[in-house]
Amino acid sequence: MSIPSAPTATFHLFPNLAAELRNQIWQDALPDTTTPALVPWKPGFWYVRSAEPDIEWRPPHDLIIEVPIEIPMAFINHEARSIALAYVRDLRLKPTARGHDQNPVFTRPFEPLKDALLMQPSEIEAIGWEAAKRLYQDDMEGAHLSAYSDLKSIAMSATALRRENAMQYVVELLDYYTAVDTLFVVVNDELDGQACAFEHATGNAYEWTGNPQEFVRCTTGPPVDDGVVESLVCTEQVRKAFSAFEIGQQLIVRPMRAIRI
Repeated sequence: MSIPSAPTATFHLFPNLAAELRNQIWQDALPDTTTPALVPWKPGFWYVRSAEPDIEWRPPHDLIIEVPIEIPMAFINHEARSIALAYVRDLRLKPTARGHDQNPVFTRPFEPLKDALLMQPSEIEAIGWEAAKRLYQDDMEGAHLSAYSDLKSIAMSATALRRENAMQYVVELLDYYTAVDTLFVVVNDELDGQACAFEHATGNAYEWTGNPQEFVRCTTGPPVDDGVVESLVCTEQVRKAFSAFEIGQQLIVRPMRAIRI
């Protein structure tokens, strides 16, 4: 006896709906570009400001890092495509080529006040070295360093931080990323070097305090997780490293889960 196939999800009467209703359905199917993104760090963010002879640290926004946005309805039919492309124009998204026979994706600029920059612990030294090398280029004669960034959030893998015993070195990044106030610790390992979305994970957050100089749990009461963040920040090595740099800005370390786009 043959088993009947499951019904498809195709809505054959869709073309018969009123144009206003079809338009609203297409509008509701457009992606939400306000969702924060987690984007891997890339080198190349030193530049010379034209107004004065300084080197200024530039975070990745409006330079070489972009956030991909899938808009599959742009390739369905003429009606859907016209709505999708109007959306692309309004938001000034850019098309980016994909591989052979694949539809392109669109991109938006990295937004330093909303998105998070994913860094590998092994890249901390490279970030500082990139700055040092820039100082030795010919056009920097007589210039001095002015490190500034409006980036608010960075992220690192919990697995990598633990494996490389690297939390004590994170403090060195704050010399360059002077506005960073949040370090997200990625508790899942679904990271493949591509931009992705993220969400807060269940667990305790810890904040560096100037007096006393230590990381303290942001909430009272019993712990609500397995101590992932606590095991990274509440060590004597980390306390000494942060105390030595005399961190003045607020820094909260909280767990986060990466989500594939």
